[in-house]
Amino acid sequence: MQIKILFIAILGWSTAFAVENITGTTWVVKDNDGYVTTLTFESKNECTYYFVTTDAGNEGIRYRNCKWTQNKNVVVFEFNNHFAVYSGVLAQDSLAGSWVSNRGPRKGTFQATKVR
Repeated sequence: MQIKILFIAILGWSTAFAVENITGTTWVVKDNDGYVTTLTFESKNECTYYFVTTDAGNEGIRYRNCKWTQNKNVVVFEFNNHFAVYSGVLAQDSLAGSWVSNRGPRKGTFQATKVR
């Protein structure tokens, strides 16, 4: 009886911390500097994105020059051959972490929410 209860407890714990594969999901990424980006993690570790809000004047243009990797709950993605690199921790439908960019250079934090 005790072994069965322990097994159920371990099974429940492991599923509570199961990590989703983010391939095919779309996220809204909000940087602390005001940039808002819609990002889709595609197969073959490629991603597409477009800026909703930016100071560069390129809102709404869809880009395909993005790569990403996932190691359990850590997600790293980069735009335009490492022009900007983001690293965050995945927790269900949210992703949060920090970023660095060659523009400036600048750095900051971000929060992302899964939209589909």
